[in-house]
Amino acid sequence: MYATLPGTNRSAWRAAACPFEETRHNCFFFNQPDAAEIAWRANQLHALHARNVSATSAVRVLRGRTVTFVGDSVLRQLAQAFMCHLRQHVRDVGFVWNDPTQRKVPSLDYVGMCPFGKHHCEMRHGCATFDLGPPRATQSRNETLKVCGYFEANRFGSGWRAVLGFVSKQSSDGRLPRGSALVFSIGHHTTASQLEPLWTDVAARDELFALARSRGVRLVLERGPASNARPAQSLEASTRDHP
Repeated sequence: MYATLPGTNRSAWRAAACPFEETRHNCFFFNQPDAAEIAWRANQLHALHARNVSATSAVRVLRGRTVTFVGDSVLRQLAQAFMCHLRQHVRDVGFVWNDPTQRKVPSLDYVGMCPFGKHHCEMRHGCATFDLGPPRATQSRNETLKVCGYFEANRFGSGWRAVLGFVSKQSSDGRLPRGSALVFSIGHHTTASQLEPLWTDVAARDELFALARSRGVRLVLERGPASNARPAQSLEASTRDHP
């Protein structure tokens, strides 16, 4: 483990950091000697993908929609990467952050990771909006892209029934309008044997897909780590007839 940046350099790091970024995922924050090389390689990969999907084209195509990520830390990092890709078009940031060292049972993994208070420490839930220009008094929701995330412990390996409850509540509250996309995962904090029954609940699956179709919500499954290959295979069979 490398030493984190000294206090004199932290303000510069914060000024340059993506607003959705966590310190523990940044090589520069750890003062890593090869941070510049890693950043260069990441930028090359970013440029390659941007030829097909630039931040501007992504916001343009997704304007008027809500993309919601719900799940564990895998989904949180996916959401953060997606939003950081779009950062040049960010308008509002409304995420709640947490400092795990302040929990009733502190998480020692975060010691030294929260020099800015809760911000940049651990993202929990909230939404951000993106658009292609400065906000106008007449600007409508149809001109903005809204990205939300809900990363709670009870979303780890939630299963069809939990996703169904989430979609039902969020769409009833208006937080999943028609044209929305919900990205979720099978989880990796639970063993495969515990996960499999949650994702082979055919009745809950069919009810979820029917509800999603009626509400105009697109479901996107991130299968997660290969360690949960068995429930992932069950999901493959479970979703085969439900595009």
